Amino acid sequence: MDPFLTEQLRIFVKQAGRLPVSFAEFAGQRLDSVPGPPPGHRWVIDAETITVKAVPVQ
Repeated sequence: MDPFLTEQLRIFVKQAGRLPVSFAEFAGQRLDSVPGPPPGHRWVIDAETITVKAVPVQ
């Protein structure tokens, strides 16, 4: 879980009253730039816990 991205996601949810439909929507609304995920991973939104996590690219 990425603390900064999760904090920004929770701000998005509070302001919009919903989860974003995609990571791209979230990034476009809340971030000037997206920090790179660890090598071999991508960022995803976990709707259950309202967090941003790095998951392996498949």
